[in-house]
Amino acid sequence: MSEHDPIHDLESFGTGGVTMTPIAPSDVRRLGDRRRTRRRATVATVSVAAVLAAVVPFVLTSGGHDDGDSAPPIVSTPTQSTSPSPPPTPTEITFPNGGIQVNALIDTDKLEGTTEAFKTFIAHVWQIDADSGCASPQVVVQKYSSRGYARGSVGGCSGYVALWVLREGRWAEALGTQDEWQCDDLARFAIPQSFAGDCYWPPFGPHAVDGLRIGMTPEEITAAGGTVLGDPGDDCRGVVMPGFTKVSQQDPFAALVSRGRLALVFAGKDVRTPEGVARGSTEAEVRAAFPQGHLNSHNYWIVPIDAGSEYSIGLNGAGHLVSEIAIQTTGRQYCVG
Repeated sequence: MSEHDPIHDLESFGTGGVTMTPIAPSDVRRLGDRRRTRRRATVATVSVAAVLAAVVPFVLTSGGHDDGDSAPPIVSTPTQSTSPSPPPTPTEITFPNGGIQVNALIDTDKLEGTTEAFKTFIAHVWQIDADSGCASPQVVVQKYSSRGYARGSVGGCSGYVALWVLREGRWAEALGTQDEWQCDDLARFAIPQSFAGDCYWPPFGPHAVDGLRIGMTPEEITAAGGTVLGDPGDDCRGVVMPGFTKVSQQDPFAALVSRGRLALVFAGKDVRTPEGVARGSTEAEVRAAFPQGHLNSHNYWIVPIDAGSEYSIGLNGAGHLVSEIAIQTTGRQYCVG
């Protein structure tokens, strides 16, 4: 099955052939630091200063015997290599017996194989738990990767599992939950599922995606946690979804505001509707999931959601497989030039 990136088709996506003037794809994507609410809220991000760079000393060698006439020590400097040294091989550590239990600050010394900066960070996390009034503060470090992420748990009294990441020289908590990870969260922080554990994709629609609904004004989008890009006078503006701080091609969603209203929310790879339709689904599966829909002249299966919105499911892939899914406005085009 060929992979088709639908973001390059925004000029004709769901427009019935009307020419559009879309914003750049990079402005339509989004990535950032969203926190998910579960049975317990994620604790605040904590960070520490980056570890000081190690200073490599010169090698000192002594010549002759100390008989008064011996030559002074020779200071040898490293020979400049004609080719750069290969980067060190990343290491991944899984600590035995369920992880290293940090029950006191000195226990961070047990985190062998990790950096001093990471040990200092874990000590800070432990101190926060201790300052919260817990009689038995604890942090458990289960896994560590030199690529810049780690997994464990926080809280000796009421705990949660956590993922920590190294960003711009600082360790910080990326995610914390008492439930399963969301796959889009792992993708945003570039943490492999094989490291973090099982994850799931939240359903795409039908009425809202990350708290945003078709027809919202820029002010309503901002109040819901999103960010509207571009100038207020622009007919077509990109949207960074709630909780995100920058745009990336790894995003599972993209969105557009057209003429002052949220007009399109696009589903990316692996995202599914509540009925189970995703990119790669067959036309037969789409028709079975949405029998109330119809095929338009551009080979999109259009499914009414309510008076103002609809699913638009592209069947343009090889073998008429689903190539793109969006929730869009009903009855008018978006980003029309």
